[in-house]
Amino acid sequence: MDAAESATSAVKARRAKLASRSLQDWIFDIVVYLLIGIITVVTLYPFLNVLAISFNDSVDTVRGGISIYPREFTLENYKLIFSYGGLITGFKISVLRTLAGTLAGLISGSMVAYTLARTDFQGRRFISTFLAITDVCIRRVDSRLYFDKEPGFDRHVRSIYFARARKRLQYLRHPFVYRRNSLCASRIGQA
Repeated sequence: MDAAESATSAVKARRAKLASRSLQDWIFDIVVYLLIGIITVVTLYPFLNVLAISFNDSVDTVRGGISIYPREFTLENYKLIFSYGGLITGFKISVLRTLAGTLAGLISGSMVAYTLARTDFQGRRFISTFLAITDVCIRRVDSRLYFDKEPGFDRHVRSIYFARARKRLQYLRHPFVYRRNSLCASRIGQA
């Protein structure tokens, strides 16, 4: 009896809460759910299209017009791909490189972080500055490689990269002042 009564009271409380909501709340919820639905469809459509093309006959695919389901279903494309002997070798190499790179990055990053976290380490400030400077240089090279073709976008991305890098360097040079200024700025923003 107690479980049934508590379930009934929970349902009544839920109904009362829904009934007390304003029209603005309902409109807001509808707009949010519509936006989420549109974003979901826009995100999933390319994946479903590629999947449909992969299951469609290759000659029929050239004609075009395939959306999210294949016109002429076949598994010949997959039979052809899996008959290639180098596929498994390539897959093994990709997995091993990913595992080795992740493990090496995790181990080396942990060792450096542990060393730099120790306050009695003599070269801590120099190594931190060196790592921050190399990070800035690598980001500069990366931004030039990827974004030189679109000058407006390039300037925007560089400004984001270098603003973050400048903050890191400011923190490394004067950690106490940087923390105090950040705290003051956050308190001013809250006021």
